[in-house]
Amino acid sequence: FGSPDQLVIRFQPEAGPWTQKQQQRVPDAAPSQWFMAAGDLDSNGLDDLAILGKHETILFMQTAKGVLKFWSPFLIFHIPVIVLLSAVGLWWAWPVLWLLPMATWYPLITRLRNIAEHALVGVDQPDPLRHARTTLAGPIARLLMAPYYVNYHCEHHMFMHVPCWNLPKVHRLLKQKGVMDRMLTAPGYVTVLKLASSKGDYLTVPSV
Repeated sequence: FGSPDQLVIRFQPEAGPWTQKQQQRVPDAAPSQWFMAAGDLDSNGLDDLAILGKHETILFMQTAKGVLKFWSPFLIFHIPVIVLLSAVGLWWAWPVLWLLPMATWYPLITRLRNIAEHALVGVDQPDPLRHARTTLAGPIARLLMAPYYVNYHCEHHMFMHVPCWNLPKVHRLLKQKGVMDRMLTAPGYVTVLKLASSKGDYLTVPSV
């Protein structure tokens, strides 16, 4: 995989040098450690290729002829949904309830949440309790900004394998341990966004 976002796959023929190759542009890919893996994904005895993208997982499935076919999970799921909705007269539902929010609300909320989680955080903090911020969220904030308890972001960074529904329990346990004074927290999204837009020192961010 090279720049600009060009995937080159070389095949081993039955005899001779590795001269066969396939090129595919993968603009969503984010090169990093372990972002690509090979294996038999569809149990047909042939190796396939999976690439972890920024927004989706890209699949290259190997056919019986030894050709890797590009499959987009996005298209695999959404094309049948669009066809089904159109068949029942709800053709407008997909662009209004999926495409429009993905182009407007989703990037806005993702950006604001990312600011709350990672802005005003010191670089190379030695204390894991200050690697990211936990923001307390009420029912409305959880509904509109922080589903799946993503507001417990410090806990997520410390214990990445804990399921999202157990993050509130992790927060309570850390509170029982008496470490909340060290943890980087904020009483709400409005508070931390005000701090992010001010000239204050990140060390003055209130903990709760």
